[in-house]
Amino acid sequence: MYLKKSKRVEGLSVDDYAKVQNELPWDKEEYDFSAGLKGLCPDIEGVEQLDEVVHEAGQYTKYLSLTKEIGYWRKANAVHSWFVENCQDGIDECQLSEVSREDLEDLLEKCYNVVHKKSNPEETLPPTAGFFFGSTEIDQYYMDDIKSTISILENAIGKTDWEKEIVFYRASW
Repeated sequence: MYLKKSKRVEGLSVDDYAKVQNELPWDKEEYDFSAGLKGLCPDIEGVEQLDEVVHEAGQYTKYLSLTKEIGYWRKANAVHSWFVENCQDGIDECQLSEVSREDLEDLLEKCYNVVHKKSNPEETLPPTAGFFFGSTEIDQYYMDDIKSTISILENAIGKTDWEKEIVFYRASW
């Protein structure tokens, strides 16, 4: 489960970001930097505005990406369920989904309320059963996931330039 961010480009949809990311080769040696993203995805208007993001990613790692990871969870099924219901219209197909500042602030408030016992976890952030989802008990592991989520969200909210950057959530099973 990943929370990532990228440069915001007006006119590019979440599907455009997903298409470009899926077309990027894993190894930067296989990518034609001179042709840029317009050469890779000529049908997406404005995609060349993301060339600097890909170039920068290629400078720091051998893999190319449009996004920078700002959060990671493993088997935090209550958190995943919240994203599915609130940011993915109830559809759980490992799709890339845009997440707003308000979305993250809402989840952060729910996490605070659970940790500080201001709300019932089973009503606020209920564990969800599923393939690769881990335990559905409200136990120490659950609370550790919620506390970790608070840290991730505080960092993501505070270190994102919401006018210039776009935030995404994606789970990968």
